[in-house]
Amino acid sequence: SFLLGGNSSQTDDTKPVRRVADIAAGHGLLAWALLVLDDEVQSQRNGKNDKEGNFSFGNRHLTTFCLDVQMPQSAELIQTAMIKQWPHLESRFDYVEGRLEQLVPHHSCLLASVHACGILSDVLVATAAKHADPLAVFPCCHSRKRKVLESVASPYAKKEYHKILSHRGSMPDLVDRL
Repeated sequence: SFLLGGNSSQTDDTKPVRRVADIAAGHGLLAWALLVLDDEVQSQRNGKNDKEGNFSFGNRHLTTFCLDVQMPQSAELIQTAMIKQWPHLESRFDYVEGRLEQLVPHHSCLLASVHACGILSDVLVATAAKHADPLAVFPCCHSRKRKVLESVASPYAKKEYHKILSHRGSMPDLVDRL
């Protein structure tokens, strides 16, 4: 478990990232896509070095952990379809309903989010920094509302938010100012 109060099963700090936490996962499509891609790479490499000498992880397959406040009902349909097509991936996929504030990931777990909307991207960056985790975040629709979380925003972020939220000019003018 990667939620507050749980224990991560990863303990070897020398191993590369083989766990991805899909934050604000929605239907879990990012997690499923990564699992299928990893499965394809593992199948092609068959546990050996490739032609360029890159190390294959052998039996160390990627695992995914989806976290969202609520799993959409249609996500179960997607999960069922994915498991029907790739039944061996079922044990590598977890979906937990919970809040980002509860997440305590191992530092070798890649935190990833697609559509990290509004302040969520800020909280995710702060969480990754706090736990020294690698991060891949794709914010899409950052809010212009004045909702900066004091506990996670840096003084720099607060200053930049103020500039952005108070700006009355065009977007090119804003880019020049920043």
